[in-house]
Amino acid sequence: MPKRFTITVLLKPPTRTCQRYQQLMEETIHLPSYQAKLREWKGFMEKMANYTGFKSEQLSLRGLWKVHDTLFCQKTHNMTLPSWATPQVLATLSEIEVFNIEAHVGMHAAQEKARFIGGLLLGAILSNFSKMVCQDLPLKMIMYSAHDSTLIALQAALGVYSGRPPPYAACHGFEFYQESNK
Repeated sequence: MPKRFTITVLLKPPTRTCQRYQQLMEETIHLPSYQAKLREWKGFMEKMANYTGFKSEQLSLRGLWKVHDTLFCQKTHNMTLPSWATPQVLATLSEIEVFNIEAHVGMHAAQEKARFIGGLLLGAILSNFSKMVCQDLPLKMIMYSAHDSTLIALQAALGVYSGRPPPYAACHGFEFYQESNK
């Protein structure tokens, strides 16, 4: 019997509990290019700690990604941004977001990371296609709803991640066609 995965695991991979993925991220964080960027953004991160109330030693690139995501959502919904969220701050946060994503999906051991972060979802999609063919299931549509990070993970697993986060409310569609000769 095939292994079944919960939707939670498909759409939010357990990277925090996966020892191998954590090891790959540890290796990534110790790359000279990664460390150089951390040094470059040190002063900015200290300012952001003052603005956000986070302690500077707790504010990681991932934490800044979350800050940027929150501000981006506020801006998208025409909410007033804090006075410190200047265009320059938003641009730097965007640059950090792109870099942080690249650290998680590329930069080091990209194919192996892709299997951990997007492989289960891609496997489920391919399994559904196989079921359609082999078991002649009458499925018309399967839909998953998730966050941009899930789309990034799927793009990484497909080997098509562009290096830029997907736009707000983006989606991926997979269509399965049967040719006239069956």
